[in-house]
Amino acid sequence: MKKICVEIPDLIEAFENECEDIYYYLNLLSGEVVKVSDDYCADETVSQVDYNDLKKFSKIIPLLPEEQLKIREDFLKYVDDEKIQDKLEIALIHRGPLRKFTEIIKNYEEVYGKWKQFQEQNMKTYLQKWINSLDVSVELI
Repeated sequence: MKKICVEIPDLIEAFENECEDIYYYLNLLSGEVVKVSDDYCADETVSQVDYNDLKKFSKIIPLLPEEQLKIREDFLKYVDDEKIQDKLEIALIHRGPLRKFTEIIKNYEEVYGKWKQFQEQNMKTYLQKWINSLDVSVELI
């Protein structure tokens, strides 16, 4: 069985996709995470690609919003600055909490770096579970 290398940040982006008209697929031959939108599929060259070919592609189903929120809530325990922690807590109870959380945390470089590490570590569980369901050998990079 051929081993493919898949970039963790690309998979995380796919698993956290909130857009209804954007879909992600894993190319089972190359390891590339392919982003496809309804508008993009209108392009004739792209529409000729059969993303339903299960020997070449596996559709990536995003995590439920509740699962994504739980990861962010768990991260708050590791935010030392109470002011930033309060802002992030408030973001998580407003409309569009995932987007709002990202907007706020990007303003704090050090906390954002910690978040990206925490996110990657916690997402690996979900990624590995999904990878185990595939009929291909995957190395996360």
